[in-house]
Amino acid sequence: DMYGHDAGDHVLKRIVTVIRKHIRTTDHLFRWGGDEFLLLYRGLKPENIMRVCQNLLDAVSAEIHSFGGRQETVSLSMGITYFRETDTDYPDALKRADIALYKSKVNGKNQANIEL
Repeated sequence: DMYGHDAGDHVLKRIVTVIRKHIRTTDHLFRWGGDEFLLLYRGLKPENIMRVCQNLLDAVSAEIHSFGGRQETVSLSMGITYFRETDTDYPDALKRADIALYKSKVNGKNQANIEL
């Protein structure tokens, strides 16, 4: 917000580029709205999810962005869940992911939380 919409758009595009470099061709990245994205992993084993998320967090925070003569870094807050067989539709899973995202933001940002 402090650098304007053009700078924000630039940062979002760079984040998407970084994320795409770190996901498989079978994964899907969607812009959910504003500065929120939805990343759909298929067949990712539960024991690997936090490692994958940490790699994304590290990659995004390693990027340096220059605005108005200043260099800035950005971070991600991630909310994770799994689509359960008992979920009747995607809103069930999205609600859990949103709860996990809220925890990440409240607990200091630049982190991932899981809501099962």
